[in-house]
Amino acid sequence: MPRFRADDAVLDAFPFHIAVLDSGGKIVTVNDAWRRFAIANGLQSANFALGLNYLEVCEGVYGRSSAGALAAARGIRSVLSGEAPEFVLEYPCHSPTQHRWFRLVSTPLRDGTLVMHIDITNQRQVEDQLRRHEAMLSSAVRIAGIGGWDYDIVNDRLDWADVTMRIFGTTGESFGGTKADFLDFVHPDDMDALKATEDKADPDHGTVEME
Repeated sequence: MPRFRADDAVLDAFPFHIAVLDSGGKIVTVNDAWRRFAIANGLQSANFALGLNYLEVCEGVYGRSSAGALAAARGIRSVLSGEAPEFVLEYPCHSPTQHRWFRLVSTPLRDGTLVMHIDITNQRQVEDQLRRHEAMLSSAVRIAGIGGWDYDIVNDRLDWADVTMRIFGTTGESFGGTKADFLDFVHPDDMDALKATEDKADPDHGTVEME
């Protein structure tokens, strides 16, 4: 175990939880963040799990967390055996008072692997909130009958929402998806007004409108 001691100061500088495993999966050292998390969550064991076999602990988990724990053990074994250059797994780790998510990363060392547990709770919460907002916006747009679109100027790719397709009486299969395809729907008398509106649609202008 002492052979990793020279790296302890470096490991302690990282804010996420780190354990160093030997080639057999035994924990040989942990960093300060690991120890603080263990104390805060009542998980402290003798010497903060030093000497325990991380893989055997994962494989002994049962209940709702067993699938993720087994996947972690398999992934880390693949890194230890040299079959994989790295293993990454995102998993929930909820407490009685808080929903939390972590990203497990296993990277190879000369005689083992470095296992990191990175707290991604804030990232997951932002992503979940964005998905909820997108779902609510999609419902509102569908109910109101408002069409939306997105145009990739560089690649001349126009993506229409389903509502927009219905408004124009076309489908994803028949609509070509280019600017020229859109212009086919525009009445010739409206072309000049459309061009004038397009000229205003640049970063130096705010919202532009056209009927």
